[in-house]
Amino acid sequence: MHINAIEAGARILLGVHVDDVIYRVDPPRVTGVLWIWTPIQMSGMHVDPLYTMAKAVVDATGHDAEIISVVARKIPELGITIAGEKSNYSELSEKLVVEHAGRVAPGLYVTGIASCTVYGLPRMGPIFGGMIMSGKRVAEIIASILEVRRLPFQLKSSTMVAIRCTNCGRILRGEPVIVKTCCVNSTPWVFCGRDCYKKFMMRWVRNQDALKSGGRLRSTI
Repeated sequence: MHINAIEAGARILLGVHVDDVIYRVDPPRVTGVLWIWTPIQMSGMHVDPLYTMAKAVVDATGHDAEIISVVARKIPELGITIAGEKSNYSELSEKLVVEHAGRVAPGLYVTGIASCTVYGLPRMGPIFGGMIMSGKRVAEIIASILEVRRLPFQLKSSTMVAIRCTNCGRILRGEPVIVKTCCVNSTPWVFCGRDCYKKFMMRWVRNQDALKSGGRLRSTI
């Protein structure tokens, strides 16, 4: 799962602590986070946090719902109330964490155990897949709100659909990487390896961002 996310363009930072959020008014909304490296925080050193802007901030911090707790305390105009989680009822909560995954305030979302704390749901142990489904649901909600096109997905096909790599133009040898989007390319794209696929994906995502913002697209992918 992590490998698929990274290949789709995700960046995973380990050993960090979210210290605060970035917000804007008119209308009130969350637009990013302030974060600091955990070893710096633990050492007690006075170092200013780093700023990261985001179109969507997801609180998946578990029982403490750390990000939403900060927002509820420091940005009262967003009207967030933390109900606090109830005692364990795994069979019920496995379903409820999926149903309650979603937007808490403009720009701010919740998923997993953090939703138990925000909405007063029973705590649970991730036994039947509720945590994964909760994450999947919040991702789908964010994608629909941001009107993001679906990323290309890899096809498990042994049928050769091209003889040259879509990215570099080299003649294909060995097992190619074959991908397709849901609606854009009627003919799948074919790559000679993972490196070319990653380079292509970086350009593809930039082009999608340019399209949404009204900017000029590259003449070729």
